[in-house]
Amino acid sequence: MLKNKPTFRVGTINDSYYSIKSNIDMLEDEGRITVKNLGPSSDGKVTNEFVIYPNDGGERFTIYDYKFGFDPSDEDHYDEEYNFSIGGSSPESVESARQLGFNVENYLQEIKQMPNDDLDEYFINKMKYRAGIIK
Repeated sequence: MLKNKPTFRVGTINDSYYSIKSNIDMLEDEGRITVKNLGPSSDGKVTNEFVIYPNDGGERFTIYDYKFGFDPSDEDHYDEEYNFSIGGSSPESVESARQLGFNVENYLQEIKQMPNDDLDEYFINKMKYRAGIIK
């Protein structure tokens, strides 16, 4: 598994920060995952981002808040449900999150049915778009 593959939004978790963080802590305590807390982004669009590496060899994924306009971990918001994004490099990232007990709404449902060649092309085009090669 390449650790530096680009990540894209591949799903959503509608849950509270408290619930998500509790699940992350429990899984880490059980030795099922390794977590890297990236904290806030430099552009201010993300206040909390966790990179999750399943210890069973599953595909890594990230959980983050995007453009909330507030910190969902603060005392006024930590127990309210919001749409947190799941980032990954493939549909397998969604499966890894599901297998670890996160209730993921599959953003890539329609492309999961694509043949591998088309799926590879989809992610190649996403990378080109992010790099500014295509618009």
